[in-house]
Amino acid sequence: MKTTIEIVDDLFERIQRVAHREKTTFRSLTEQGLRLVLRERQAQGGKLPPLVTVGGKGLTGEFREASWERIRDEIYRAPAILTSCAPSLRRQRCAGRAFTTRASLPSASTTA
Repeated sequence: MKTTIEIVDDLFERIQRVAHREKTTFRSLTEQGLRLVLRERQAQGGKLPPLVTVGGKGLTGEFREASWERIRDEIYRAPAILTSCAPSLRRQRCAGRAFTTRASLPSASTTA
Protein backbone atom coordinates (compact mmCIF):
# COMPACT_ATOMS: atom_id res chain seq x y z
CA MET A 1 0.00 0.00 0.00
CA LYS A 2 1.26 3.46 -0.79
CA THR A 3 0.86 6.38 1.57
CA THR A 4 2.40 9.77 2.16
CA ILE A 5 3.85 10.75 5.51
CA GLU A 6 5.54 13.91 6.66
CA ILE A 7 8.77 13.46 8.60
CA VAL A 8 11.01 16.14 10.02
CA ASP A 9 14.17 16.58 7.96
CA ASP A 10 16.55 15.50 10.71
CA LEU A 11 14.77 12.18 11.25
CA PHE A 12 14.52 11.52 7.52
CA GLU A 13 18.24 12.11 7.05
CA ARG A 14 19.13 9.83 9.96
CA ILE A 15 16.94 7.04 8.60
CA GLN A 16 18.48 7.45 5.15
CA ARG A 17 22.00 7.14 6.60
CA VAL A 18 21.06 3.99 8.54
CA ALA A 19 19.38 2.50 5.47
CA HIS A 20 22.50 3.16 3.39
CA ARG A 21 24.82 1.75 6.04
CA GLU A 22 22.69 -1.39 6.52
CA LYS A 23 22.03 -1.78 2.79
CA THR A 24 18.28 -1.67 3.23
CA THR A 25 15.51 0.73 2.29
CA PHE A 26 13.76 3.61 3.96
CA ARG A 27 10.53 1.65 3.58
CA SER A 28 11.96 -1.39 5.34
CA LEU A 29 13.24 0.65 8.28
CA THR A 30 9.93 2.50 8.53
CA GLU A 31 7.99 -0.78 8.62
CA GLN A 32 10.36 -2.19 11.26
CA GLY A 33 9.91 0.91 13.39
CA LEU A 34 6.13 0.83 13.14
CA ARG A 35 6.07 -2.89 14.02
CA LEU A 36 8.24 -2.22 17.08
CA VAL A 37 5.95 0.54 18.28
CA LEU A 38 2.85 -1.61 17.78
CA ARG A 39 4.43 -4.59 19.55
CA GLU A 40 5.45 -2.39 22.49
CA ARG A 41 1.98 -0.88 22.80
CA GLN A 42 0.32 -4.29 22.64
CA ALA A 43 2.71 -5.66 25.27
CA GLN A 44 1.80 -2.79 27.60
CA GLY A 45 -1.86 -3.62 27.18
CA GLY A 46 -3.85 -2.32 30.10
CA LYS A 47 -0.87 -1.85 32.36
CA LEU A 48 -1.01 1.13 34.62
CA PRO A 49 1.88 3.57 34.69
CA PRO A 50 4.30 3.12 37.59
CA LEU A 51 3.18 4.53 40.91
CA VAL A 52 4.63 7.84 41.91
CA THR A 53 6.22 7.62 45.33
CA VAL A 54 7.89 10.12 47.57
CA GLY A 55 10.52 9.65 50.22
CA GLY A 56 8.51 9.71 53.40
CA LYS A 57 7.90 7.70 56.53
CA GLY A 58 4.46 6.44 55.58
CA LEU A 59 1.30 7.12 57.50
CA THR A 60 1.27 9.19 60.65
CA GLY A 61 0.82 7.36 63.93
CA GLU A 62 -2.92 7.92 64.13
CA PHE A 63 -3.43 6.21 60.74
CA ARG A 64 -0.85 3.38 60.83
CA GLU A 65 -3.35 0.86 62.19
CA ALA A 66 -6.48 2.57 60.84
CA SER A 67 -8.90 0.86 58.49
CA TRP A 68 -9.25 2.03 54.92
CA GLU A 69 -12.70 3.38 55.80
CA ARG A 70 -11.21 5.59 58.53
CA ILE A 71 -8.49 6.89 56.19
CA ARG A 72 -11.01 7.47 53.39
CA ASP A 73 -13.37 9.34 55.73
CA GLU A 74 -10.51 11.58 56.81
CA ILE A 75 -9.50 12.24 53.21
CA TYR A 76 -13.02 13.27 52.21
CA ARG A 77 -13.40 15.34 55.35
CA ALA A 78 -10.22 17.31 54.54
CA PRO A 79 -11.65 19.85 52.06
CA ALA A 80 -14.19 21.10 54.60
CA ILE A 81 -11.46 21.40 57.22
CA LEU A 82 -9.07 23.14 54.87
CA THR A 83 -11.63 25.67 53.72
CA SER A 84 -12.55 26.45 57.32
CA CYS A 85 -8.86 26.92 58.19
CA ALA A 86 -8.72 30.26 56.41
CA PRO A 87 -7.12 33.13 58.30
CA SER A 88 -9.54 34.74 60.75
CA LEU A 89 -9.88 35.80 64.37
CA ARG A 90 -11.84 33.14 66.31
CA ARG A 91 -9.60 30.31 67.61
CA GLN A 92 -10.66 26.75 66.82
CA ARG A 93 -8.99 23.43 66.09
CA CYS A 94 -8.25 22.44 62.52
CA ALA A 95 -6.44 19.17 61.83
CA GLY A 96 -4.78 19.44 65.23
CA ARG A 97 -3.72 23.07 64.76
CA ALA A 98 -5.18 26.19 66.26
CA PHE A 99 -6.75 28.60 63.83
CA THR A 100 -9.30 31.38 63.85
CA THR A 101 -12.34 32.13 61.75
CA ARG A 102 -13.99 35.32 60.66
CA ALA A 103 -17.29 34.01 62.00
CA SER A 104 -16.59 35.52 65.39
CA LEU A 105 -16.03 38.99 63.99
CA PRO A 106 -18.96 41.37 64.33
CA SER A 107 -20.35 42.31 60.95
CA ALA A 108 -20.18 45.90 59.77
CA SER A 109 -23.92 46.29 60.30
CA THR A 110 -23.75 45.24 63.97
CA THR A 111 -20.83 47.54 64.81
CA ALA A 112 -22.32 50.67 63.34
